[in-house]
Amino acid sequence: MEDEAVLLPDGGWEQIFFESPIANGIVVDHRFVRANPALCQLIGLPLEQLLGRDGRDFLGPALAADLVEGVEALRRGERRIRLEGAVVRSDGASRWAVLDAVVVATPADGRVSTMVQAIDLTDLHEARLSLSASERRFRNLLTNISDTVSLTDADGNIIYTTGRHNQALGYTAAFWEGVHPLELVHPEDLQRAVDAWQETLRRPGVEVTVEVRLRVADGSWADVMATGSNLLADPDVGGLVLTTRNITAIRRAERLSTSQAKVLELIGRSAPLAGILERCVQLVEDNGVGGRTSIYLLDGDRLEMRAGRAPDELNEFVRHPPRLPARTLCDAAIESRRTVVVHDLGAEEVDPRLRELGGRLDIRSGWSHPITSASGTVVGTISTIFERPHTPDRHERQVGEVAANLVSIALERVATEDRLAHQAMHDGLTGLPNRTLLMDRLGHALNRRARTRTDIAVLFCDLDRFKVVNDSLGHGVGDQLLVAVADRMRRAVDPGDTVARFGGDEFVVLVEDADDAARCGWPRPSAPRWSDPSRCRRARRCT
Repeated sequence: MEDEAVLLPDGGWEQIFFESPIANGIVVDHRFVRANPALCQLIGLPLEQLLGRDGRDFLGPALAADLVEGVEALRRGERRIRLEGAVVRSDGASRWAVLDAVVVATPADGRVSTMVQAIDLTDLHEARLSLSASERRFRNLLTNISDTVSLTDADGNIIYTTGRHNQALGYTAAFWEGVHPLELVHPEDLQRAVDAWQETLRRPGVEVTVEVRLRVADGSWADVMATGSNLLADPDVGGLVLTTRNITAIRRAERLSTSQAKVLELIGRSAPLAGILERCVQLVEDNGVGGRTSIYLLDGDRLEMRAGRAPDELNEFVRHPPRLPARTLCDAAIESRRTVVVHDLGAEEVDPRLRELGGRLDIRSGWSHPITSASGTVVGTISTIFERPHTPDRHERQVGEVAANLVSIALERVATEDRLAHQAMHDGLTGLPNRTLLMDRLGHALNRRARTRTDIAVLFCDLDRFKVVNDSLGHGVGDQLLVAVADRMRRAVDPGDTVARFGGDEFVVLVEDADDAARCGWPRPSAPRWSDPSRCRRARRCT
């Protein structure tokens, strides 16, 4: 086949060069010797001003540096180089262009003639920058939110996850390569997670939410809410979008609040203190603290275990004084009035006897939180021991503090009830049993007499001329006299007998087992004589 003739315009290649919409120029040793209008427009100079100019004057710093390497390549024998970068116009504005330079002649004098072609890609470059910025913005949004967003295939294999960037659940980026999400689900929650996954596959485009526990890198479990959406049919996504949110803190707070409400309900119903203390121990254990928890309350100089799981040998060691210097974590918490933590009994400085006891009982660590009364006095501790080295986190400390506060409230309730019960049965001025308590004891004494046939004796007495004391010296002195009489009568009877204030200046003495005549001899020889004067603050004496 004969070659077809190439049809050129009347002006030939010169006209093609001049009328090309693509910027073209010829440079010799970097200086323009020819240029078409498109190149003049790109540079922003008329032809007469552009010719003779060094082309490097119009290159941005990065493009100029790339040109140096390109020239070296041409010198090594390359015939063409391709560069991309900023071209600086004569007015200072920048345009983004792709430059193609082809060696067209190398005369004997060594001067290189190069055909340069420049394509203005400013709009495309700006679109690329905008797209890149959008991608970075989207990536930063995903990787800096508390939720974790993942894309999986239909089998659940992870295609992409922000967990690689935000160390979700404490795992490194490498961990998420090849791991299946279901491998992290708690065994008790696995079936629920599988059912939700299958429902997501059956219902494209519909969000399916499930709450499960996932294993954390440290071996603990986190409460997680997972929402899946099937976008397998979406060509831009082609997978299942899985969004997970760590709601451990929320669920912990809810569980702690529920447990706290149960204890407060017991306190409000005046349940027995022992049951309330056991429920406080259960509160600590139900809220993810782990270990064995016990409550110790001071009883004089002894620290008694009132509820909990600590071994008896440890309780015996804790019970006995002295409290100072501190031998146990409980002693240290009472002394410092703050939480005391021992991460490892074998490695930290503790009482040698406690270290030896811990080794024998398989106790490696523990913490103790003081229990304070409403008046601010330390009345005991709540303590937890562990079989492994352990340091309580913020949540554990909060649980311990809540339990200690509940114990304090329960103790205050018991003290208030005891105080009210005492006030209801005793005279507020003298402290003696009042008429109600007297009648109760008398009733018991009569019932016992009916069974045992033992006699009882009752003495009723009042104070002569007491009204004169009140009228002449005032009720304050009268009250002092009543208190003094009550004290004398209390000392005049045996400890098992009852002296009561019946009302006003009337007193009653109840003696049980009165068969012995000596028991009814009253007052006792050691008691003060009734004729002895009573000293009052506002009078020299009252007889």
